[in-house]
Amino acid sequence: MSPRNGARAIRRRVAGCPLWSTSVSGSGGAGIVVGSVTGLIHLSKIAAVKSDYCNGSTANCKPGFEGPRDAANRFATASEIGFAVGAVGIGVGVVALLTSNPRREEHASRGWVMPVVGAGYAGLTGGF
Repeated sequence: MSPRNGARAIRRRVAGCPLWSTSVSGSGGAGIVVGSVTGLIHLSKIAAVKSDYCNGSTANCKPGFEGPRDAANRFATASEIGFAVGAVGIGVGVVALLTSNPRREEHASRGWVMPVVGAGYAGLTGGF
């Protein structure tokens, strides 16, 4: 398959995805951005706490460092949540992209497989 034909196939597959799947993928990208930005803010604030209260180390800190440290750690928590949302969103988007059915008549002569998830079970279904 040439790169041009591969790009056409991807565009067709993406165009056939439901709106919810592309929205979830976009949310995943936003989650990664939020996780990155808040992670950088956390690192910056922790470095400031270390230099202002702890002389560059964490061994002997001056009293009163707990408040700024805790404030910096809130950004770490926000970063972790952002990355988790991003990972789930991108994962769902990839699954939707790979399992979308952009042209049903194209599948009439081929086999197909689709993931199935429900209360208490997960598996695959398919046909040919």
